[in-house]
Amino acid sequence: MWAVLSKDERRGRALEALRKGDLRTLLDLMEHHLRTWGRAGAKASPNTLRSYRSAVRGFFAWLQGMGLEGEALAQAVAHPSEDLGAAYLRHLEDEGLKPASVNQRRAALGAFYEALKWAGVAERNPFSEAPTRRDPVPKWEKRRPYEEGEVARLLEAATPEERLLVLLGAQGGLRVSEAVGLRWENVDLEARRMRVVGKGRKEASVLIPGGLARALEEAKKEEGPVLPWRSDDAARRALKRLCQRAGVPYRGYHALRHYCGTHLYRSTRDIQTVARHLRHSGIATTTIYAKWGEEEARRVLEAWG
Repeated sequence: MWAVLSKDERRGRALEALRKGDLRTLLDLMEHHLRTWGRAGAKASPNTLRSYRSAVRGFFAWLQGMGLEGEALAQAVAHPSEDLGAAYLRHLEDEGLKPASVNQRRAALGAFYEALKWAGVAERNPFSEAPTRRDPVPKWEKRRPYEEGEVARLLEAATPEERLLVLLGAQGGLRVSEAVGLRWENVDLEARRMRVVGKGRKEASVLIPGGLARALEEAKKEEGPVLPWRSDDAARRALKRLCQRAGVPYRGYHALRHYCGTHLYRSTRDIQTVARHLRHSGIATTTIYAKWGEEEARRVLEAWG
């Protein structure tokens, strides 16, 4: 719809949506702008779009909670004060959101305002001007990996399908969306390679390690999804149930990928090898696994009698 409208038509439709509180139209505008002018373009992640839509809904709920509606709401959004972006982010902090979550909402609402500017509605982007929230907790201390013994307990308690779920993350280094999207047609056990669709819809060939190769061989089919869970959330819930049965703290699915990177670094001491297997775009991301590896070594040394 938005691509065929003139600038005056875009502006009129967006203003009407603001006055009516028509979030569906406004979110459609943001998604069109992201897919047309955003860095990821048409390959914008569904997860990103979903989180951006949620952030915009939260922002409008905050505005409406202050009694703004109709023309007053439209004016507040279209002609934001210089403090609007920073004030909302501070509100999120007061609500207890962590710095990473606050910064994610800042990015989402910045994208929303860029769409409003493109439509000729907003004069400025108050979120691009708002400062990012500095996180005092080092990145490597967050979302710590599952430990060696924990992964062993998960595999011992797992069904064949759950075993594949664990090994795709813990040995293959796949993200949950990559594991859920993996199909048998893209698994080449002879070459020990699997083709996965990663972040930004990028395709990559990933080496299949030994334990994962054996599990795939036992479950091998000609076609169709490798895993029975059809959504990321369903796969996470399955892992959470497995953790409860195995007596392992649930750290999320991504912690299996962290385990893979940490284990590989401890075994090779080669950051480049870890970066290649996990398909990191930059080496800076991979250094987190070196930190975890060093932390484990420190604990071992301190425990020596």
